[in-house]
Amino acid sequence: MRDDENTVEVQFPLDVQDGWPPVPVEALWCVPVDTAKGHYRIDNVPLFALGVAWRDLVLAEREDGALVYRAVLEPSGHSVLRILVDPDSDPESVAIALTERGAGVQRTPIESLLTVDLAPDFDAAALLLWLDEAEAAGLLEWEEGALSSAHLPTVH
Repeated sequence: MRDDENTVEVQFPLDVQDGWPPVPVEALWCVPVDTAKGHYRIDNVPLFALGVAWRDLVLAEREDGALVYRAVLEPSGHSVLRILVDPDSDPESVAIALTERGAGVQRTPIESLLTVDLAPDFDAAALLLWLDEAEAAGLLEWEEGALSSAHLPTVH
């Protein structure tokens, strides 16, 4: 659970192509670990930023008064998936199905877009198979935002 009094905002520049993602920068909450060295631990699940996940230790530097992400120093082992639910489907039912399968689901300001956190010890094989089947049925589209080595063998 995030401790808002002990977190800072770190800006993650995004590579916008053809209007996606809809913003040029994602701000993530991070816990200062060693501010003198620019070390921060991500304290929420990224929505658009690629290659980073909840609990990753990252390097951030001051730029024009803001903390700006530079690199992952130590991956947490968490993985992040993004799921875009078909407009004719029910995002809530997909969120429930993901939660029932043990995934951590976060809703986003975009109603049909869900982010999923997979813990390092989560066995992702069955979940990713289910996602592939749901995608083949036209219910959703999904992509990896960040994959840990624990989840790599099961990538679609």
